[in-house]
Amino acid sequence: MSKVVIYLVFLTLSFLNSAHAELDGKDLLRDCRFFIQWTEGADDSKLTVESGVYAYYCAGLVRGILSEMIVMKVLKDENYIKDTSPIGSPALFPCTPESVTTPQFVRITVKYLEDHPEFLHRSDSTLVRDAITEAFPCEVN
Repeated sequence: MSKVVIYLVFLTLSFLNSAHAELDGKDLLRDCRFFIQWTEGADDSKLTVESGVYAYYCAGLVRGILSEMIVMKVLKDENYIKDTSPIGSPALFPCTPESVTTPQFVRITVKYLEDHPEFLHRSDSTLVRDAITEAFPCEVN
């Protein structure tokens, strides 16, 4: 029950996203670790509203960046984005399996952040893109 209440609080506070506008890899790693705790059924007494907001910020960011990348790949595949364009690099378009879930993408992001502590100063959105493209590169023809 408390997870539902905290989720509703998160939805209510989601308009405050601008407060997270300048997060880096250290913040993202903390937030995504909270999400993993939440999805693994951690003891409710150890979960707070604050950790819930952080957790679902991570999940929302990861899902949003993934959606953006999928749309950009479709636009590229339909030749709306040319290979010669600055955003036409094959590295920007992952080949993600449809069966991968948001919690799995969050775990991929956490693993990337843990494997690359030298990048934790970068922006959270950049790091999510890097994690996804490293995990699911497309074959270049």
